[in-house]
Amino acid sequence: MEIIYYLDPLAKDINMRQDLKKLFDMVIQTYRAQRGSMVSKSKLSNIKWTPIKCPKQSNGHDYGYYICRYMKEIVTNCEGGTIPIDYFSSCRCQQYSDNQIIEVREDWCFYLIRKVRNNVLSKVLWPHSLAKMEHDG
Repeated sequence: MEIIYYLDPLAKDINMRQDLKKLFDMVIQTYRAQRGSMVSKSKLSNIKWTPIKCPKQSNGHDYGYYICRYMKEIVTNCEGGTIPIDYFSSCRCQQYSDNQIIEVREDWCFYLIRKVRNNVLSKVLWPHSLAKMEHDG
């Protein structure tokens, strides 16, 4: 039996999300086909979906910020990329605070601002750098 661990801040029953289960079945089949290891459909349907306890969101619109916050915590705190099933319960956090979500929004904004600024600067400075190199050359 194979296990898929998942984080769900909305705390929905995965059995109600057949679309997601079908999508992941297709992804797993494609991955196996590329590796040359085919598995029968009966084994493929023998996947256990196991939720990882995590903070729950109180509304229907902060989902992306919760996922970003999970990823930030996982990358920062989990060695070897392994997420213990009880990882979030060990943080003693039933729900992220407004400040924790605001921090994710600010991180995302700063990231985008840096990317846009660097992109604009490279377009502005690049032609001048070429002209200077031709002149100095």
